[in-house]
Amino acid sequence: MTNEIRKLTSEPSIFLLIFLSLLLIKLTTNRELGTEIISVYGLMLIGDYLLFNFGSDVRSQSGNTGQSLLYAGIALVVMFGLYQGVIYALRQSILPIPATQSQLTQSVFQTVFQSMTRFGAQEVDLSGFLSFNIYLFGFLIPIMETRVIGRIYGFIAKLTNINISNFKSFRNWSLIVAVSILFMYFHLKVRGINNNIDLAITFLFAVVSLFLIGKFRELESANYTHIGWNSLSLFLGK
Repeated sequence: MTNEIRKLTSEPSIFLLIFLSLLLIKLTTNRELGTEIISVYGLMLIGDYLLFNFGSDVRSQSGNTGQSLLYAGIALVVMFGLYQGVIYALRQSILPIPATQSQLTQSVFQTVFQSMTRFGAQEVDLSGFLSFNIYLFGFLIPIMETRVIGRIYGFIAKLTNINISNFKSFRNWSLIVAVSILFMYFHLKVRGINNNIDLAITFLFAVVSLFLIGKFRELESANYTHIGWNSLSLFLGK
């Protein structure tokens, strides 16, 4: 049984699952949204594959599910605390980021849920088929985004001889911040998110995810954190 689980969670199996899932989404969603998802995440899948084969040291690992889930749970608590900190800083005008009163009174899950209702120029209807929404926004997209930023982090670190497990290193933190800004920019320009609070949380979320990836040199705990974050928002953010 253990060997079968390892086969199912191996890198080739994950690549195949993502490819088939994207194909299914293309066939089952409306034409415009399906095309946009394929054009964005299809390229991400190619980038993930190339970085996995030719550069990044960051890999998936099997056999550590319990530990990864524990760290993901701790990371979710940290993210909730960071969100409260951002809201407090905005209310006290500590951060020079404009936000409406409506945005300031939303819960973290409402903020994230609203960000899911936009995909580029497309409006996404999340009131329909719940199982499909959970799979797309609560599983597939989180895994793809986390894998790609993790691979980019590992690839650049390898090129520049940065030890991603050394959090006393200024260069490592600079790389984490740079990749997190890239992740935030992706959500701004590609996903079409223009809520300043959500963009700030997206940046902090990437920082936390890359910390997990660097700390444990694997993707599982960061993947579970992203899956949990999005899934909770789908259930509690409406």
